[in-house]
Amino acid sequence: MDLVINDFISIPATHPVSKINNWHTDVVKFDSGKEQKNQIRESPTRIWQIGWGIMTETQRNEAMEVYDRAKGRYNTFQFRDPQEEIGSSTETAVAYTADSADNTSKTFIIIGDIPEIFMDGIRFEITAGVNDGDWVCDGNSISDGTNTTVTVTAAPTTTGVNATILIQDYQLNTTYYSGESEAWIEDRNEIQHFSIIAVSTANETFKIAGSHLEQLESGTLFIVTDSTGNDKNWVVDTVERSGTGTLITVTGNITNAIVDGVIIILNVISNTVEQVPGTDYEVDEHTGIVQFLANQSPTNTHVVTATYKYNFRVRFNSDFQAMTEFVYGKWELAEIELVEVKL
Repeated sequence: MDLVINDFISIPATHPVSKINNWHTDVVKFDSGKEQKNQIRESPTRIWQIGWGIMTETQRNEAMEVYDRAKGRYNTFQFRDPQEEIGSSTETAVAYTADSADNTSKTFIIIGDIPEIFMDGIRFEITAGVNDGDWVCDGNSISDGTNTTVTVTAAPTTTGVNATILIQDYQLNTTYYSGESEAWIEDRNEIQHFSIIAVSTANETFKIAGSHLEQLESGTLFIVTDSTGNDKNWVVDTVERSGTGTLITVTGNITNAIVDGVIIILNVISNTVEQVPGTDYEVDEHTGIVQFLANQSPTNTHVVTATYKYNFRVRFNSDFQAMTEFVYGKWELAEIELVEVKL
């Protein structure tokens, strides 16, 4: 579900939250006292324990709406952790070389033992005059230790290639304890985004539903996509509550008053140049994949950086939710757990 539980329940302002990192280590103990430890995951699974405390009838109904729509543990949804929501990705572009192509098997032979680069669904482009265009990997590639065979969705037109390949897809991620031997990287999938419900060209404002003052504080960089005329990079000047929504005043000039589009808290830079959404790249806010458009891919050694805010994909850890009405109209709900779901 594209539902964020924080939009229904005030967490942690009203309800305290405890957080657990579970590394899932498998430990086998022997009679000799020795142990065999097996690392199950390369990154922890997070568990949040929410203490509901006392609720009004309205608050109780909002909490149970999320629980019922999720059908207990069955459906996943999103959780915004205010202590862990800011991400930053940095990646250096690498140019690869296609040695040859086969239009019968729909394959490219790429120099290097690099099957992990050309995974299923990854998009790349060739602009060297031979087999120019965008190509999509169809299934995971296979390496013989020297070269990598990449199957694509359409047949190449020319067998002799010797062409430069540039990757178009970049996965947003976060590095923990960078530079340390214990560092790890996690992909970020649910990038914070909000539908635009009102636009003012006179006041230079966008309006979104709900209270999001913390997510879009002054100075926050964001983009607008899928709009009529307002797709670009923006900077928050001021933010305030407006009825049941949030009113965002930007530093630039809004030129189109048509109410459409989505705000995504994201800023992408390639080779020190700020990239423009819809012109240079597109982003899937659910997968966290930034896809550079044709002829816009970062070239060899260009550094691609992105700053963003994200949510966690979670589920409830139980199909049961106990609640007690201790006086009329006042409820107490038992503590519940949210468990991170890895995609």
